[in-house]
Amino acid sequence: MKKRRHQQFIRKSSANRIDRSSSEPVPCSDSRTSDARLRELLAPKLRGVLFLGLVVGVLQQITGINAVLGYAPMIFARAGSQVGIEAPFVQTALIMLVNVVFTVIALLLIDRVGRRPLLIFGTVGIAACLFLTAWGFQSSDAGVESVWVLVGLLGFVASFALSLGPVMWVLFSEIFPNRVRAMAISCVGLVNSAVCFLAQLVFPWQMENLGGARTFLIYAVFAVLGVALLARILPETRGRSLEELEESLVRKT
Repeated sequence: MKKRRHQQFIRKSSANRIDRSSSEPVPCSDSRTSDARLRELLAPKLRGVLFLGLVVGVLQQITGINAVLGYAPMIFARAGSQVGIEAPFVQTALIMLVNVVFTVIALLLIDRVGRRPLLIFGTVGIAACLFLTAWGFQSSDAGVESVWVLVGLLGFVASFALSLGPVMWVLFSEIFPNRVRAMAISCVGLVNSAVCFLAQLVFPWQMENLGGARTFLIYAVFAVLGVALLARILPETRGRSLEELEESLVRKT
């Protein structure tokens, strides 16, 4: 009888120890894992692919796409539209429609044409249309001015929707190695959002103090610089496995 009670006491003591040990908090290694991945992302062998991601991420916003979409009525009003008080809002709706239509076209072409051609030729179109917009603002004739500003901005939005808009995110999912992809896209996305915020923050000041012609000329120059960089560093990723891309993009040390 005493032996049986002793065995029951031992089992209860063991169960209590197991319960206490299982209830103790286990140190979380997520933060250490994130720090390790961030250090790996900043390693010399990944600097090239990180630089490529930053170039594309900054270029997408520094050409002023969200400033145009956010301040379109103000832009057309400053352009001197003389066709009615509602004209700027009608033109803004037209810009949004063009954005949707050409985004769908880009999704249909991205696997047929490739990422590199869409990005490079789309950015060339962005630069050309921004120069046209700047020339439209520079024109002295109010009627002609408004028409060419509208044409330039529609072409700008169409070129963006064919290239930097959707293709950037597809490219990001392919160029970064699997082990650091989430961290890399988060970091580049943070920079992209910061540039977007700054571009929209300073746009009203630019329009007020520099005028439409100089503002869009600055955006056009950024687009030209972007074309030069993309033509030099951007690889084609269509039809290549993630392992092949990592082999070619990650520098071996």
